[in-house]
Amino acid sequence: KRNAEKLARKLTAKGYQSYISIPVMPRDKFYRVRVGNFSSQAGGANIAAKLKSEGYHAKLCTDDLCE
Repeated sequence: KRNAEKLARKLTAKGYQSYISIPVMPRDKFYRVRVGNFSSQAGGANIAAKLKSEGYHAKLCTDDLCE
């Protein structure tokens, strides 16, 4: 959890709208850092590409389905 909080703060300081998604399944032990709430898939894809270019692992997710 601490690592997720640290990353979320770092991304927020860079200007991203970030938040933490808590584990929902009993076997899921990881907190996820999510960025943004986009009105279009293209907007999310642009930010995912930008995050990847900055060295972050990024996936585009829509309605909890990730690519």
